[in-house]
Amino acid sequence: MNTDLENWQESFLSEDGPQERATRHVLLVLSMHMDDYGKASGVSMRDLAVEAGYSEVKASRHVARACSQGWLEKDGNDYMIAEPDSLSIF
Repeated sequence: MNTDLENWQESFLSEDGPQERATRHVLLVLSMHMDDYGKASGVSMRDLAVEAGYSEVKASRHVARACSQGWLEKDGNDYMIAEPDSLSIF
């Protein structure tokens, strides 16, 4: 049985996921910091950018896109997986 995090990863990497590869890439890198329930705490934008190989501006832009598309919720440096309205992941 897959965890919520694994189901979420499979969904955003599928044809139903974000159309921009960079958004998928940022989500994948961020997911490496998440627990099985899909929560990551204390991940700075700088660290995320370095790990993804992007500038902080580009990483921030793709985090914002993932949030606006319903894939992610952000509160400061804390992140939580989310389910876009059009999908049934969990």
